[in-house]
Amino acid sequence: MKKNTTLTLITLLTAAVSANAAIVGFEAESGTLGANFDPVHTDIDALGGEYITTEVNQGGIVAANIVTYSVNFAETGTYDLYGKIYIGSGGSLDDSFFYGSDFATTPSIQVNGIDSTQSGGVASNEVYVWLNFSDFTGTFGDPGVTFTVAAGDLTTDPTFQIAGREDGLRFDAFAFGTTGETFSDAQLDAAVIPEPGTYALLAGCFALASVMIRRRR
Repeated sequence: MKKNTTLTLITLLTAAVSANAAIVGFEAESGTLGANFDPVHTDIDALGGEYITTEVNQGGIVAANIVTYSVNFAETGTYDLYGKIYIGSGGSLDDSFFYGSDFATTPSIQVNGIDSTQSGGVASNEVYVWLNFSDFTGTFGDPGVTFTVAAGDLTTDPTFQIAGREDGLRFDAFAFGTTGETFSDAQLDAAVIPEPGTYALLAGCFALASVMIRRRR
């Protein structure tokens, strides 16, 4: 799978917002795809121009309907799960999936009822939106969970899984962000695919740091 090689840079960038803030982002298509999620689809409005969706409605929590990710963390702590998703034209028939209750568990937390046309729903149809799935799993969803990253997880790249449930729900990207922090859509996007301006800003910061180090010597 793809590795997020800019993880350390993004962590430094979010530190400007809060000393304790960290985001680890990755594209939905970067995982190991079960057969029902293959092939990857293209869409210019999606991050990186691609998204995934299960091709089988109500496919269940079986290998063909699961996507597996190895998440490369640089900081210990408690994290919320964010997802950038697109609810299809079916609305309430296109807004449900499962995710693991921790890094070792097969998907078991059901997200259902996030469509804004339902009571308590928040996500508009047919547009890509970021949602905090630790905080809200929908009107009919299970209680959301947070994820604990221990010291040992920094070297083992914990496994995270999702499973499809409704075939009109597109998955664009996921991110783990420090619990208790508020992240903008732009920050979450940048954690997945940094903008050129972000690279330039960070390059300037590193250049300044290098000059300071040389002066101290």
